[in-house]
Amino acid sequence: MKDYINRGVQGIITNRIALAKRVAVSMGVTMANVSTPIPTSKFSTPPVDKCDCDYHKGGCTISWPAPSKKACKCRYKDLMWTCEGSLVDCHVSLPKCLNPDASKEACQLGQGDCDGY
Repeated sequence: MKDYINRGVQGIITNRIALAKRVAVSMGVTMANVSTPIPTSKFSTPPVDKCDCDYHKGGCTISWPAPSKKACKCRYKDLMWTCEGSLVDCHVSLPKCLNPDASKEACQLGQGDCDGY
């Protein structure tokens, strides 16, 4: 959560309220209540030289696909219920390498954690 706050997000939705409260207090951030409007993030897309993964029950899924001729390797971040993605090389002879998407097949091309599909 600290990484997201440091990147400038205006809101985080989580089911880990105690952790969110500890992080907010430690960083001097005010937590919203039910009547607080939360603005839309201005940082909705990662740079083109990056991919990203999200945690879903059981493991990771690609949330932002890799650029062409790369694969996204998802990694579960221990005990944080979050995943991260990193770019890895892939064989350009494979269709998902030339046109990556957020599918399970594209995730498996990165040879990381794809157990959230």
